[in-house]
Formats: sequence, C-alpha cells, structure tokens
Amino acid sequence: LMLEDPGINCGYYFPTYDLINLRGIPGLIKDFETLGITDVSLNKSNYTLSVKGYGDVIFRSYDSPDRIIAYEVAHSIVDEIDTLTKDKAAVVWRKVVERNRQECRHEHGNTVGCVTTPDQGQLGFVFEKWGGIELQEGYELIKASTYSNPFLPADYADNILKNYNADLAKLYLEGDFVSLSHRTVFD
Repeated sequence: LMLEDPGINCGYYFPTYDLINLRGIPGLIKDFETLGITDVSLNKSNYTLSVKGYGDVIFRSYDSPDRIIAYEVAHSIVDEIDTLTKDKAAVVWRKVVERNRQECRHEHGNTVGCVTTPDQGQLGFVFEKWGGIELQEGYELIKASTYSNPFLPADYADNILKNYNADLAKLYLEGDFVSLSHRTVFD
C-alpha cells in the first residue's frame, strides 16, 4: 500500500516489543529488500522504520496499548491479536482503528488487516469479531492453511500433529475456529 500511495504511514502491531525486535523490524526490512527498496532507516527509540520516498511504518505493542495514541496512519497490520484475552484484544483493536485516519488514496480507504492464528478458538476476540455466520459489512475473512505455506520446513505440520491434541492441531494447521471449552475441567 505504501508503494501505491507514497507518503502515507502504516502501523504494524505485535504482542510484545520483543517480537517487534525479533520478527517485525527484521522481517519488514527483508521484505523491502526483496522489493528492491534499501533506503530504510530505523529509529530504535520510537520504533519507527522510515522508508525514503514512501513513508513510515510505526511499530507498537499490545503490552503497551497506552502507546497506541497520538499518531495517524492510513493502513495497519495487527499480528497475533488472538494471543490476548478477549477484553484486552478489544481495547487494542479499538485503539488501532482509531489511529487509522490519515488521508489516503487507496480505493478502499483506510484499512486494517489482522493476521493471526485463532489461538482462543471460539472463545476469543477473533471468533467474536469475524468467526460468526455473517461478517460485518466491510470485512473479509481469509483462512489460509499451514499446508499452503511453501516457506515452512517439510516436517513442520507433522511436528504439530505429534505435539498437539486434534483440536489444537486443527486450530494451528487449518486456522479453524475450534471449540476449546469442552476440554475445560473444573473442581
């Protein structure tokens, strides 16, 4: 989207600042290099990656939702939000959507994409927001199977199947909203 509409800013949100440093920033820099864009500079103190001629990517963490304020972006990516409790995820989602108000020229206007495994199954924020029978207007649900990812090791899915029960394996490998509540045990 930054390539289509130079000058806009984007938000990229992760569960922790550690994940931003380990995966978010290096992964995005690698993605830009793949596109032939190498003039990027990182401001480590405010977690902003500036891409010369295109705009800024502002990284924020769910463990500090109070920092999701006082800036504007045109587009956002929310990564692994279903690792949060439903209530905290709802707060984070609201704050991210509030930041998406920078004027842009994209045909669909401002956008927020959520990329996550539905970790909470049918009990989580993601199922509540997008897993129901009918999606809210303006939303689209795209489910992608782990088996379709050509970048994973050949034995990745087999290891998931060996180490998780059938419900969790279905959740992680197929991205299905499975019921996890039937496995709850009470005294």
